[in-house]
Amino acid sequence: MDGAVAAARLPAGQYPLLDEQGRALAAIWLGDFTKASLGAHHELQFSLFASTQSLPPRPTHPLRLFHALMCQPVHMVCQHLWNNTQRVVTFNRDHLLLDAQLTHSSLRCQSHRWLGDYQDAQRAPLARFELVHHRRQPGAVLWRILGQIGMRGWWQSVRSPILNVPVCNTLREGISQLGVSQTWSQPRKQIIRLAQTEDQVELLAPSLSAYDFRLDFVQQIEGFRFVYQRPVPL
Repeated sequence: MDGAVAAARLPAGQYPLLDEQGRALAAIWLGDFTKASLGAHHELQFSLFASTQSLPPRPTHPLRLFHALMCQPVHMVCQHLWNNTQRVVTFNRDHLLLDAQLTHSSLRCQSHRWLGDYQDAQRAPLARFELVHHRRQPGAVLWRILGQIGMRGWWQSVRSPILNVPVCNTLREGISQLGVSQTWSQPRKQIIRLAQTEDQVELLAPSLSAYDFRLDFVQQIEGFRFVYQRPVPL
Protein backbone atom coordinates (compact mmCIF):
# COMPACT_ATOMS: atom_id res chain seq x y z
CA MET A 1 0.00 0.00 0.00
CA ASP A 2 1.01 3.66 -0.24
CA GLY A 3 3.78 4.30 2.32
CA ALA A 4 2.89 7.95 2.90
CA VAL A 5 -0.73 7.05 3.66
CA ALA A 6 0.42 4.29 6.03
CA ALA A 7 2.73 6.66 7.91
CA ALA A 8 -0.09 9.20 8.31
CA ARG A 9 -2.49 6.55 9.66
CA LEU A 10 -0.14 5.02 12.22
CA PRO A 11 -0.04 6.24 15.84
CA ALA A 12 2.81 8.56 16.86
CA GLY A 13 6.10 6.76 17.44
CA GLN A 14 5.29 3.92 15.02
CA TYR A 15 6.74 3.53 11.56
CA PRO A 16 5.56 1.58 8.51
CA LEU A 17 7.73 -1.16 7.02
CA LEU A 18 8.67 0.19 3.61
CA ASP A 19 10.20 -1.32 0.52
CA GLU A 20 12.50 0.42 -1.93
CA GLN A 21 9.51 1.66 -3.92
CA GLY A 22 8.02 3.40 -0.87
CA ARG A 23 5.27 0.81 -0.45
CA ALA A 24 4.23 -0.27 3.06
CA LEU A 25 3.33 -3.73 4.33
CA ALA A 26 -0.36 -4.26 5.03
CA ALA A 27 -2.76 -7.20 5.20
CA ILE A 28 -6.44 -7.91 4.73
CA TRP A 29 -7.77 -10.78 6.84
CA LEU A 30 -10.94 -12.64 5.87
CA GLY A 31 -12.09 -14.95 8.63
CA ASP A 32 -14.81 -17.58 8.67
CA PHE A 33 -14.51 -18.77 12.27
CA THR A 34 -16.78 -21.79 12.61
CA LYS A 35 -15.55 -22.52 16.15
CA ALA A 36 -14.64 -19.69 18.51
CA SER A 37 -14.95 -18.75 22.18
CA LEU A 38 -17.53 -16.09 21.26
CA GLY A 39 -19.39 -18.25 18.76
CA ALA A 40 -19.15 -18.67 15.00
CA HIS A 41 -18.59 -15.39 13.16
CA HIS A 42 -17.06 -13.65 10.17
CA GLU A 43 -14.27 -11.11 10.30
CA LEU A 44 -12.87 -8.53 7.92
CA GLN A 45 -9.73 -6.80 9.17
CA PHE A 46 -7.30 -4.34 7.62
CA SER A 47 -3.93 -4.17 9.39
CA LEU A 48 -0.68 -2.31 8.95
CA PHE A 49 2.68 -3.78 9.92
CA ALA A 50 4.81 -1.38 11.90
CA SER A 51 7.84 -1.00 14.14
CA THR A 52 8.67 1.33 17.00
CA GLN A 53 11.88 2.22 15.17
CA SER A 54 12.41 3.52 11.67
CA LEU A 55 13.93 0.62 9.70
CA PRO A 56 15.77 0.87 6.37
CA PRO A 57 13.64 0.00 3.33
CA ARG A 58 13.76 -3.65 2.26
CA PRO A 59 14.14 -4.80 -1.35
CA THR A 60 10.80 -5.00 -3.12
CA HIS A 61 9.53 -8.59 -3.03
CA PRO A 62 5.99 -10.06 -2.99
CA LEU A 63 6.84 -12.28 0.00
CA ARG A 64 8.88 -9.87 2.09
CA LEU A 65 6.28 -10.01 4.88
CA PHE A 66 7.86 -13.29 5.98
CA HIS A 67 11.22 -11.60 6.44
CA ALA A 68 9.52 -8.95 8.55
CA LEU A 69 7.75 -11.52 10.75
CA MET A 70 10.83 -13.69 11.28
CA CYS A 71 13.70 -11.23 11.19
CA GLN A 72 12.49 -7.76 12.26
CA PRO A 73 10.93 -6.19 15.39
CA VAL A 74 7.43 -5.97 13.94
CA HIS A 75 3.89 -5.70 15.25
CA MET A 76 0.49 -5.37 13.65
CA VAL A 77 -1.72 -2.30 13.97
CA CYS A 78 -5.41 -3.12 13.57
CA GLN A 79 -6.71 -0.18 11.55
CA HIS A 80 -10.20 -1.37 10.61
CA LEU A 81 -12.23 -4.30 11.87
CA TRP A 82 -15.70 -5.64 11.10
CA ASN A 83 -17.52 -8.64 12.59
CA ASN A 84 -20.97 -9.98 11.79
CA THR A 85 -22.23 -10.59 15.34
CA GLN A 86 -22.82 -7.91 17.94
CA ARG A 87 -21.35 -10.10 20.67
CA VAL A 88 -17.95 -10.21 18.93
CA VAL A 89 -18.09 -6.50 18.06
CA THR A 90 -18.76 -5.59 21.70
CA PHE A 91 -15.96 -7.81 23.00
CA ASN A 92 -13.45 -6.45 20.49
CA ARG A 93 -14.36 -2.87 21.31
CA ASP A 94 -14.70 -3.09 25.10
CA HIS A 95 -12.02 -5.65 26.00
CA LEU A 96 -9.48 -5.56 23.16
CA LEU A 97 -9.83 -1.78 22.51
CA LEU A 98 -10.22 -2.37 18.77
CA ASP A 99 -12.41 -0.15 16.61
CA ALA A 100 -14.75 -3.01 15.65
CA GLN A 101 -17.89 -2.34 13.64
CA LEU A 102 -20.84 -4.51 12.63
CA THR A 103 -20.91 -6.01 9.14
CA HIS A 104 -23.46 -7.87 7.08
CA SER A 105 -21.31 -10.44 5.34
CA SER A 106 -21.24 -13.43 3.06
CA LEU A 107 -18.15 -15.64 2.74
CA ARG A 108 -18.24 -18.99 0.96
CA CYS A 109 -16.20 -21.30 -1.25
CA GLN A 110 -17.90 -22.00 -4.57
CA SER A 111 -16.50 -23.53 -7.78
CA HIS A 112 -12.92 -23.41 -6.44
CA ARG A 113 -13.24 -19.75 -5.51
CA TRP A 114 -13.65 -17.90 -2.24
CA LEU A 115 -16.39 -15.30 -2.62
CA GLY A 116 -16.76 -12.56 -0.02
CA ASP A 117 -19.19 -9.66 0.16
CA TYR A 118 -19.18 -7.22 3.11
CA GLN A 119 -21.51 -4.33 3.92
CA ASP A 120 -21.57 -2.03 6.93
CA ALA A 121 -24.42 -1.75 9.43
CA GLN A 122 -26.32 0.60 7.07
CA ARG A 123 -25.83 -1.81 4.13
CA ALA A 124 -23.28 0.41 2.43
CA PRO A 125 -20.67 -1.67 0.55
CA LEU A 126 -17.34 -2.24 2.29
CA ALA A 127 -15.46 -4.77 0.19
CA ARG A 128 -15.86 -7.66 -2.23
CA PHE A 129 -13.46 -10.51 -2.86
CA GLU A 130 -13.04 -13.31 -5.37
CA LEU A 131 -9.98 -15.45 -4.61
CA VAL A 132 -8.91 -18.68 -6.26
CA HIS A 133 -9.04 -21.68 -3.90
CA HIS A 134 -5.90 -23.81 -4.23
CA ARG A 135 -5.61 -27.38 -2.99
CA ARG A 136 -1.82 -27.79 -3.08
CA GLN A 137 1.13 -25.73 -1.92
CA PRO A 138 3.29 -24.48 -4.83
CA GLY A 139 6.82 -25.66 -4.04
CA ALA A 140 8.46 -22.70 -5.76
CA VAL A 141 6.79 -20.31 -3.30
CA LEU A 142 8.37 -22.11 -0.33
CA TRP A 143 11.79 -21.65 -1.89
CA ARG A 144 11.11 -17.95 -2.36
CA ILE A 145 10.06 -17.65 1.30
CA LEU A 146 13.27 -19.43 2.29
CA GLY A 147 15.18 -16.86 0.28
CA GLN A 148 13.56 -14.14 2.39
CA ILE A 149 14.05 -15.61 5.88
CA GLY A 150 17.21 -17.70 5.39
CA MET A 151 17.98 -21.05 6.96
CA ARG A 152 18.01 -19.58 10.47
CA GLY A 153 14.49 -18.21 10.06
CA TRP A 154 13.31 -21.45 8.48
CA TRP A 155 14.74 -23.51 11.35
CA GLN A 156 13.11 -21.18 13.85
CA SER A 157 9.72 -21.62 12.16
CA VAL A 158 10.12 -25.41 12.23
CA ARG A 159 11.11 -25.46 15.89
CA SER A 160 8.40 -22.98 16.94
CA PRO A 161 5.36 -23.51 14.68
CA ILE A 162 3.26 -21.20 16.88
CA LEU A 163 3.61 -17.62 15.62
CA ASN A 164 3.66 -14.74 18.10
CA VAL A 165 2.69 -11.32 16.70
CA PRO A 166 1.89 -8.36 18.98
CA VAL A 167 -1.18 -6.36 17.90
CA CYS A 168 -1.70 -2.67 18.66
CA ASN A 169 -5.00 -0.81 18.63
CA THR A 170 -5.62 2.67 17.23
CA LEU A 171 -7.10 5.64 19.05
CA ARG A 172 -10.79 6.41 18.73
CA GLU A 173 -13.52 8.29 20.59
CA GLY A 174 -13.45 7.11 24.20
CA ILE A 175 -10.12 5.30 23.77
CA SER A 176 -7.09 7.52 24.38
CA GLN A 177 -4.65 4.80 25.45
CA LEU A 178 -2.68 2.65 23.02
CA GLY A 179 -2.36 -0.94 24.07
CA VAL A 180 -0.58 -4.00 22.78
CA SER A 181 -1.98 -7.53 22.85
CA GLN A 182 0.12 -10.64 22.51
CA THR A 183 -1.31 -13.12 20.03
CA TRP A 184 -0.29 -16.69 19.24
CA SER A 185 -1.58 -18.57 16.22
CA GLN A 186 -1.13 -21.93 14.54
CA PRO A 187 -2.73 -23.32 11.37
CA ARG A 188 -3.64 -26.96 10.86
CA LYS A 189 -3.04 -26.51 7.13
CA GLN A 190 -2.00 -23.56 5.04
CA ILE A 191 -1.25 -22.79 1.42
CA ILE A 192 0.77 -19.71 0.48
CA ARG A 193 0.74 -18.61 -3.13
CA LEU A 194 1.41 -15.55 -5.23
CA ALA A 195 -1.53 -13.46 -6.40
CA GLN A 196 -3.07 -14.32 -9.76
CA THR A 197 -4.95 -12.20 -12.26
CA GLU A 198 -8.11 -14.12 -11.31
CA ASP A 199 -7.86 -12.85 -7.71
CA GLN A 200 -10.09 -9.82 -7.30
CA VAL A 201 -10.06 -7.44 -4.32
CA GLU A 202 -12.48 -4.52 -4.35
CA LEU A 203 -12.16 -2.08 -1.46
CA LEU A 204 -15.32 -0.01 -1.74
CA ALA A 205 -15.39 1.89 1.57
CA PRO A 206 -13.61 5.28 1.35
CA SER A 207 -11.66 4.43 4.52
CA LEU A 208 -10.13 1.44 2.71
CA SER A 209 -9.78 2.60 -0.90
CA ALA A 210 -7.46 5.45 0.13
CA TYR A 211 -4.72 2.94 1.03
CA ASP A 212 -4.05 1.98 -2.62
CA PHE A 213 -3.78 -1.67 -1.59
CA ARG A 214 -2.18 -4.12 -4.03
CA LEU A 215 -2.42 -7.86 -3.58
CA ASP A 216 0.96 -9.66 -3.60
CA PHE A 217 0.14 -13.07 -2.15
CA VAL A 218 -2.67 -15.09 -0.62
CA GLN A 219 -2.35 -17.21 2.52
CA GLN A 220 -5.15 -19.76 2.72
CA ILE A 221 -5.48 -21.23 6.23
CA GLU A 222 -7.61 -24.11 7.47
CA GLY A 223 -8.01 -25.11 11.11
CA PHE A 224 -6.75 -21.73 12.31
CA ARG A 225 -6.32 -21.61 16.09
CA PHE A 226 -5.30 -18.51 17.97
CA VAL A 227 -5.09 -16.94 21.42
CA TYR A 228 -5.53 -13.18 21.75
CA GLN A 229 -4.65 -11.70 25.12
CA ARG A 230 -6.15 -8.52 26.50
CA PRO A 231 -4.03 -5.44 25.86
CA VAL A 232 -1.56 -3.82 28.22
CA PRO A 233 -0.48 -0.17 27.91
CA LEU A 234 2.06 0.35 25.15
